[in-house]
Amino acid sequence: MRHFPAHKTTCMLAGVFLPVLIFAGCAPENKLPLTRSESQALADQEWVNGANRPPTPRTLLALSRVLVSQGREPEAQSVLYNVTRQHPNYPEAYVELAEIHMRNRRIDPAIKTLLQGLVFLPNDHVIVNDLGMCYLVRRDYKMAEEKFTAAAAIAPDNTRYRSNIALVLGLQGRYEESLSLYKQVTTESDAHFNLAVICDARKDSARAAEERKQVEMYEAQAVEKAAVQAAAETGEE
Repeated sequence: MRHFPAHKTTCMLAGVFLPVLIFAGCAPENKLPLTRSESQALADQEWVNGANRPPTPRTLLALSRVLVSQGREPEAQSVLYNVTRQHPNYPEAYVELAEIHMRNRRIDPAIKTLLQGLVFLPNDHVIVNDLGMCYLVRRDYKMAEEKFTAAAAIAPDNTRYRSNIALVLGLQGRYEESLSLYKQVTTESDAHFNLAVICDARKDSARAAEERKQVEMYEAQAVEKAAVQAAAETGEE
């Protein structure tokens, strides 16, 4: 069975039907997420530092992740909410608070949280993209397209955002636009495969079959090309 890379259609369509997954892989690219052990270490260090120094947003974020890992999401939510109030320019707090809402299928509070973040961080492409994902789960494809397009304009080198635009175009039945955009960010074969999955989601079995034929053709060409290349390398030896 074929699988998409995490930022392509399989993950995104899973997000449409399983909201718990929609924020997977949406952390800011320049900041690696902390592991559970790192989060715990930061929280422990804050305890050592004592009450004389206010906790930093990063430490509170780490604490919220520890709480989530312990199944204490209401407490984590409270911590993140306080971060958004006390440190309104800290984007990760909005993203992770919205993620908690989405895991619990609370779409409207997630949207409200991200919109609040955009008041202080109007050009944060992660928040804008995640807002688009919320609208996608709500099946408000026009609004999702608007937000994905805005995120791509802010971060034009981020292929994930353009892939999201291609996804939402396809879900609106704008197949040729979707396919054209997919071809800008992935291979011809994967572009047709992505569109086939979208057509399946729209119950357009005829178009899905056409796209799969294209996938088979490109894959056959790739196999033939690899065989010719292998033969040429063997001959050189």
